Amino acid sequence: MKTRRNKAFTLIELLVVIGIIVVLASLLLPAVMKAISTAEKTQARAEVRAIELALKAYLTDYNTFPSVVNKEVEVTLTKVLRGITTNTGNFRAVCYLDVSEKSIGTNAVPGGVDGQLYDPWGHTYKVAVDTNSVNSVSADGETVAGRSVAVWSWGPSSTSDSSTDTTHIRSWR
Repeated sequence: MKTRRNKAFTLIELLVVIGIIVVLASLLLPAVMKAISTAEKTQARAEVRAIELALKAYLTDYNTFPSVVNKEVEVTLTKVLRGITTNTGNFRAVCYLDVSEKSIGTNAVPGGVDGQLYDPWGHTYKVAVDTNSVNSVSADGETVAGRSVAVWSWGPSSTSDSSTDTTHIRSWR
């Protein structure tokens, strides 16, 4: 009498394999999330520094800051620093700010403003410049002495309360 051997997996074997995969995924997920968070903070630090250097280079070339400097790095300032528009101060169309296209406009934030520079969390960078030549700026709720430019991001929290939030990314610390 011949016995027929079934070559399929049993339900228990499948459940054991699925359980092992779930355990491995639960162990790896925190490490992956931490790596993503670290990468976002690193990108924001690099862009904050790039904006600061771009404004200082512009100041060196034109002996003034761009006339479009507000409290935000908004679309017109981004275009001036990237050398895209010349009608607002960057008459030689020099590219002072070279950032990734994924940080610009709708690439960074669905429904975002085209040409706007966004941090990794989808918020605009903030900027303060010393237009009065007093060698200090008011930035992120504090006075920063010895600086002509300060750039910051509120980080993943997106709150302006720097007294309780340590996730702010600043050019001066």
